[in-house]
Amino acid sequence: MIKQIIHQTQNKYNVSITELDFHDLWQRTAFGIAVVAKEKVMAEKSLQEVIRSIERRTDLEVTIVEYEWL
Repeated sequence: MIKQIIHQTQNKYNVSITELDFHDLWQRTAFGIAVVAKEKVMAEKSLQEVIRSIERRTDLEVTIVEYEWL
């Protein structure tokens, strides 16, 4: 299921996404999502779309979302 989410997200939103943590735990994961944009507003909109699409999935529960800007 994790690979499916990663593949669909990369293809639909043109972002970089990977599994970051909890590799050894069943039914838990942490994703890292990166996007490059000319303006911060564009990057925020893109990330919000990705997060909304993941939250709409009935087989997942999003518990924490953190942003980091570079």
